Amino acid sequence: MIQSDADAVVASLNAKEPLTALEKLSPLLAQEPDNGSLWDYQLAALVMADRHIEAEQAFQRCQQLGIAFTETLANACTNAKKLLKPELVLARGKQLEHLDKASGLKWQVEALLELKQGEAAKQAAERLLQIANQGLSCQHLAIQALRMLGDEKSALGIVNRALIQNPADARLTSVRIELCVALGETTKALEIAQQWTEKYPERSSAKHLSSLCFYSQYPSQITVAQRRERAEQFANFVCRDTTPYTNWKNNLEADRPLRIGLLSGDLRSHPIGYFIHPLLEGWQRTQLSVFVYDTLEQGDQLSAQMRPLTAAWHKIKHVSDEEVCKQIRSDKIDILIDLHGHTTGQRLRVMALKPAPVSATWIGFQSTTGLAQIDYILVDPISVPEGAEDEFVEKVWRLDNYFCFAPPQFDLPVGPPPQEKNGYTTFGSLNNPKKITDEMLALWCKVLNAVPNSRLFIKGTGLEKADFRASLQRRLLIHGFTPEQVTLEGAAPREQFLASYQKIDIALDPFPYSGATTTVEALWCGLPVIALAGDRMVWRMAKSILTQAGHPEWVAEDQQAFVELAANLASDPEKLAQLRVNQRDKLLSGPLFDANNYSQKVGASLRRLWADYVAKSMEGV
Repeated sequence: MIQSDADAVVASLNAKEPLTALEKLSPLLAQEPDNGSLWDYQLAALVMADRHIEAEQAFQRCQQLGIAFTETLANACTNAKKLLKPELVLARGKQLEHLDKASGLKWQVEALLELKQGEAAKQAAERLLQIANQGLSCQHLAIQALRMLGDEKSALGIVNRALIQNPADARLTSVRIELCVALGETTKALEIAQQWTEKYPERSSAKHLSSLCFYSQYPSQITVAQRRERAEQFANFVCRDTTPYTNWKNNLEADRPLRIGLLSGDLRSHPIGYFIHPLLEGWQRTQLSVFVYDTLEQGDQLSAQMRPLTAAWHKIKHVSDEEVCKQIRSDKIDILIDLHGHTTGQRLRVMALKPAPVSATWIGFQSTTGLAQIDYILVDPISVPEGAEDEFVEKVWRLDNYFCFAPPQFDLPVGPPPQEKNGYTTFGSLNNPKKITDEMLALWCKVLNAVPNSRLFIKGTGLEKADFRASLQRRLLIHGFTPEQVTLEGAAPREQFLASYQKIDIALDPFPYSGATTTVEALWCGLPVIALAGDRMVWRMAKSILTQAGHPEWVAEDQQAFVELAANLASDPEKLAQLRVNQRDKLLSGPLFDANNYSQKVGASLRRLWADYVAKSMEGV
């Protein structure tokens, strides 16, 4: 090989022109098929060109020829990562460690994280931090490992130290916000997010602004107008480099079978999965074909049950927004429905690109996304009454009912109220403990003061962790609870989790981020649920459910009424006992569990959305 030929190949690679490099390499490899350096260049060019199967073959040839330079192994790690083969990344990272310890350990940590081997990832990350002089990329890997192990406090310590040197780092700030939430400090997380956005507006990211929208659901002090403003700020950021589609090739017939796209990573053992499953079953008897675009790829047994009920199930976690839109257009989706809003796994930029002629957001996030490209938000008349439309950028479309659920797929007996055995009333909440605000704790303390000798039982994800539990215990003490009054329990499998309702006499709904699935589950377990009326959609979820369940009287209009309602129910043991006997049967025969009727009505609403689009399109012809 002439040196000038090699220099020309290297120049093409340095210029990020892999196709040119491959063109120059072809005749050289034909002349010298056993030249290891040429195969090393071939590997680099193929990885750069995203031709990963061929790159893997090139790496194998390098191995055969004894070529294992630092760059060779680094390219091989990159390629294995692109092929979604973390076990290969791990093996090659170990090889690379002998030549470049820091680089090899970084690849090993990444692979171990992907393989869900948290302890091994932590150990590798600790070794990495010792030799890499606390480099930011190394710190991020260590943080990931600690989070996987559930050690959020140690992870936050690394983040805070890293922010001293990198105060404007968006990724570090986002992680700090997430860790504060994981430790039960939601108010602090929201303050950090808002302060950082104001101080570094030019460094904002879509993820950061979306997180700000999500966490704005928690405090009641943030007004409806402020929440919409934050959502619009997110939308402006996302849309600044986005050109939405404006034409579609869908057949403009109003009465033909429709193709519905669901954009969600939560079609699994998750509240969204519990909600959508009966709909998919009901739609088997209609002219609706459902296509799923799975944003998280965390499928489980419930996902496996739902998959055969769909026309297609596309995994898109590692697929670009543009490619996802091409798939949606190829599938000829008529109505694309976002089930995330500003929750984990959201792909709102896909919605902003508007790959389908009609789009809506529904169920995952009870507020506006901020995106004008989304045509509708699906609600009901209770969650969004007349006159409350200003909360949303999207057009409000009211279904008859917002909710419908399938009963749990296990038999869980309903026992008598624990009050009968204990001799005192136990109030409780199995909602996400992150929803617990100081305002809620102050009100719940008034409830316990109004009912002598009563107790509070709180169970939920996070409370199994000492740091999270200690944070909530401190707040409980501040608001006047004694340690003897409160029992805290952590997460559990669903059947065991729901069995915990047998420890509670009366469920207390959180606010302003009210319950939904947990509210229905409490009712299904025979408990009354007391909720506080609110001024926004996310606060009216429980009111909508309780009204559907036939108990609007359990919705208090103000805090004094909330306390009185709790005290009155606690003083009526006969009523509590009767609810345990007959509430589940009444609930199962009512609208909250009438999947056939609900699926028909929702299907009819979707068809009306399509008919409206067809009519408007025909007017413009």
